[in-house]
Amino acid sequence: IFTNIVAETYNYGLASPSLRLKTLPSYVITSAIENVSEISFWYKANVDGRILQVQGSKDNGANWELIQQFSVPTTATIETITGIASGYNKIKFNTSNGNIFFDDVKITCLA
Repeated sequence: IFTNIVAETYNYGLASPSLRLKTLPSYVITSAIENVSEISFWYKANVDGRILQVQGSKDNGANWELIQQFSVPTTATIETITGIASGYNKIKFNTSNGNIFFDDVKITCLA
């Protein structure tokens, strides 16, 4: 599930295209998952001051909890989140101020 997202070919991680979280609100939500242990992703902003929140839901998206918030750099960066609390069945990547390039998401789940 996503809103206000476009594909971009000029800022990307391993391969084009990336997603650009464009206008407000902008988010990407995973399908149902279980036992999330690690999340990694590539991202970059075109200007300073952009914020990306990674949130988790334990009730299929009815409510969201903040896992981690990032001040998005203007240089390409790969972030990895470990030590994630148990019970999340959906992950949401959300911005409140747009124009974030986002790519190469990897979510590792325990068996």
